[in-house]
Amino acid sequence: MPRKCDVISEQQIRDSLTDIEYDRSLLYELSNYCENHRRKILALSGLRRTGKTVLMMRQALNLMEQGKKIAYLQISELDTQQS
Repeated sequence: MPRKCDVISEQQIRDSLTDIEYDRSLLYELSNYCENHRRKILALSGLRRTGKTVLMMRQALNLMEQGKKIAYLQISELDTQQS
């Protein structure tokens, strides 16, 4: 049976980012990509605990503030394994 997706509100994203003192340097490049690229899907991968989730949540907030609709999916290895 497929797992249900968790839905996170804008306020929950804001609350999770309250302790972040500064934006990651990669946020500018990510924002630029989202503004100037025709593709509607972006995948970000990398080592654990390097700030990927914070980066994506911050960019999601930026896009929401611009009035754009956002869908954020977090996929793990368990989600991609067949039963």
